[in-house]
Amino acid sequence: MSARYGSRTRSGEAVSDSGRRGGAGGGTTEVTFTASPAPAVNTSTVTIGTTEFIVADVLASTTLTFAGTPATATAEVFIVAGGGAGGSSYNPTGGGGGGGVIEDYVPITATSYPIVIGAGGSAVPSYPGIGGNGNNTTGFSLTAIGGGGGGAYNSSGNPGGSGGGAAKQSSPLGVTVGGSGTTNQGHQGGWAIKDVTPDVGNTAGGGGGAGGEGQGTTRLVPGRNHAGGGYGRLTKIKGSYAYYGGGGGGGGWWGDSGPGGAGGGGSGVILSSGPGTGNSGQQYTGGGGGGTANTWPAGAFSGTGGAGGSGRLIVRFKRFQA
Repeated sequence: MSARYGSRTRSGEAVSDSGRRGGAGGGTTEVTFTASPAPAVNTSTVTIGTTEFIVADVLASTTLTFAGTPATATAEVFIVAGGGAGGSSYNPTGGGGGGGVIEDYVPITATSYPIVIGAGGSAVPSYPGIGGNGNNTTGFSLTAIGGGGGGAYNSSGNPGGSGGGAAKQSSPLGVTVGGSGTTNQGHQGGWAIKDVTPDVGNTAGGGGGAGGEGQGTTRLVPGRNHAGGGYGRLTKIKGSYAYYGGGGGGGGWWGDSGPGGAGGGGSGVILSSGPGTGNSGQQYTGGGGGGTANTWPAGAFSGTGGAGGSGRLIVRFKRFQA
């Protein structure tokens, strides 16, 4: 099923790019689109100054077909990939990286544009269980890269749009770096440091965010420190400010859990006994999932990290274009 948004053409009167009517002659066309399937798209209008814009907020895979587009028609797109899942292990686990974010201007023509919305990554309930990466979101010949899964036990997080946070448990002492992010889309996951023994030195970094790196753990005093996720990318494309692609927080056994980053990142979980589940990234934000700890011995647990949040695609264009 499809739905059509916008319906009329103004001819015989000019409407400038600022949206104001001019004298007779010239003419501008109202740019319209259809979506199939239609339920995947929420449509609204935003007025900036005197210019009216149509905003199509795509939450699930669909195809957008434009009509009435002049040769010079353009649109602004904001593309968010699915976030990575938090790690799942005995102790500790890094937060999942936020989904990569692209914000750009693209030409639009009277044709169809397939949109694929990336799902969030799934946690892996194994030992050690590095979180699953988020899935890519594609549209208008652009691809936002899914966030990297959070590290587990003694490993770096996965690379992705933003990288997963690192985990550091076993010897030797030192630093484990987080997963790398994708240039111009996201940032590196936070590092984890172990500088004391025995297990009181276990730490986990937060997942990277589309707007900033995941937080790394500090030197211990001693204690357990699980860092927060990086903040997401801030945009006003829908008319009000919002963050997308925040990283997930690190999790562990004792101490403070890492908070999720602004933009849908899930917070990590601290467990002094028994298994549990990290907080998932928020749907449609590309937020990374939070990490969690589990019971000892290895294999005797059932807890998992939080899943990553799904992505979205937002396209905004002038309603009337010459």
